[in-house]
Amino acid sequence: VYTTNTMKFFLTWLILLFFLFSKAQTSPTNSLVKEFKLCKSKKCQINNSFRIAESYLEDDDLNASQKWLDITKNLYTSKKIDTTIVFIHSLQSELFYYNGLFQFGINEADKVIVNSFLLKDSLLISNGYFFKGINLYELNDFKEAQKMLLKSKTYQPKNTRKKQLRSAILNEHIYNNLAQLKLQLQELDSAIWYNSKAHFYAKKTNSKRGIPNIEQTYSLIFLAKNRNDDAIFYLNKSTESARKNNYYDIVLGNYGYLMLCYPNNANEINKWFDKGLALILEKKVNISYQVIFYRAAIKAFKKNNQLDKLTFAQEQLI
Repeated sequence: VYTTNTMKFFLTWLILLFFLFSKAQTSPTNSLVKEFKLCKSKKCQINNSFRIAESYLEDDDLNASQKWLDITKNLYTSKKIDTTIVFIHSLQSELFYYNGLFQFGINEADKVIVNSFLLKDSLLISNGYFFKGINLYELNDFKEAQKMLLKSKTYQPKNTRKKQLRSAILNEHIYNNLAQLKLQLQELDSAIWYNSKAHFYAKKTNSKRGIPNIEQTYSLIFLAKNRNDDAIFYLNKSTESARKNNYYDIVLGNYGYLMLCYPNNANEINKWFDKGLALILEKKVNISYQVIFYRAAIKAFKKNNQLDKLTFAQEQLI
């Protein structure tokens, strides 16, 4: 016999399950899959399969995104150079980036650049240089990465097309990555200048991902200046912004960086490490940001001589 409390518990779970099911049924990705199945032309299938791949990338489901991009590639049999093939190479470069396959990402970005010059499309040229730059950055080739990002800024048109198959890289992305690069080169005043420009553009477009990214970059600049209180402020601000829009990769990165803000406080370091591990188990977080998290953890554990946790973090990184 059900008690009143048991009935309430049961009804609550029924409502929650109904809500989750309804949410899944109406998600943008599921809607696109339905559209794909209803397609009667190859062009429709190509456009929708590509949009599905981008949608899965937005959700950080890299395997599903790659699967649908491969479907797009198999459907696309044209030999001519057009914007679609450029978008395919562009998305593949980004997927390689998030999977930590940076040299492959550079190769795909080179294809974007070559084809975009043939199309005489300044925006796509800018996008190609951007993806080449961020992949070079991850390989620690900062000088070459800087050249590519500055070229991306040069070719970026003042007005970008609003409607196209692939989301365009915008000024906020370029300036934010230049700020991160200047940080690596220890040019901290330049880093602040570029990040301020990125923040201006992100606010202008109300960029849901750009704002928490930029706030995270501010924190890293302050961390480099040994202004840990300011770094903590911006990391908390970034986490709040990222959580609002389900950017859990940024949240995980923030947990890693928060470990570095408490160099002599083992309790705080362990707290943020445990939060990061829980997040990795709970949510899909791409490999690039898991690497960021574990690298920060290794640095923090070395300083505090926490050997057991250091070994565990090293194993996870490998």
